[in-house]
Amino acid sequence: MNTSPSSQGSASEIARAILDLIKKEPLTWPALQKKLARQMSSTQLREGLEALIQAKRIYRWPPLPGRRSVRFSVDPPDPKAYLTGLVHDFTGRVLMQMERLKAVGISVEITLAELRELLDQAPFPDRTVSMLPPGSEQPKALEAVLLSQIRHQQRHPGGLVSVRGLRQADAFHGCDKVHFDSAVLRLFQAGQVWLYRHDYPASLTETERASLVCDGQGNYYNGISLRD
Repeated sequence: MNTSPSSQGSASEIARAILDLIKKEPLTWPALQKKLARQMSSTQLREGLEALIQAKRIYRWPPLPGRRSVRFSVDPPDPKAYLTGLVHDFTGRVLMQMERLKAVGISVEITLAELRELLDQAPFPDRTVSMLPPGSEQPKALEAVLLSQIRHQQRHPGGLVSVRGLRQADAFHGCDKVHFDSAVLRLFQAGQVWLYRHDYPASLTETERASLVCDGQGNYYNGISLRD
């Protein structure tokens, strides 16, 4: 005698059958239909899934890049699974452009600095931290961004740039004064930039002095330019 899915299965029984399956692994709609065909109809399965999703007991995973199938799981989807391929493709394209720029004299450091600036300005929603690493563990990255920003803000090659204006650039959002000042002073000590000292820092307010670069010896610098 053939059996068919009972129309009298309770909502709790349907939910339990679905959960027992997808606790083991994420499953697509066709896979669920096939495995639960003897226990419930397609309509019961669909309604059971929707009820579980509304109750936040299961998740409907979006299709992975390049695929069409939605999957259901008791766990939320892992963002890495959706982003890894995109990052791999993006990295390959960036490396190709780096090689092209390197061939015409643009260093990898400069290209990376510009890339970080573009990423930092990207309109990601609810972005609360800068993508520029502000810590001293990556000083060369910060110095590269500084050189890039000076080039961007100077009106002509070797032109004077305001330290205050440089400090306010979006690229340095999240970078504290200690790391910023240290990076500027390293560039000066390495002979890559000129620094211009304020003539009378005592006339400035504490807030105004804080916006300048200080070398810890009473000198405050309000201007900077590239040293060719």
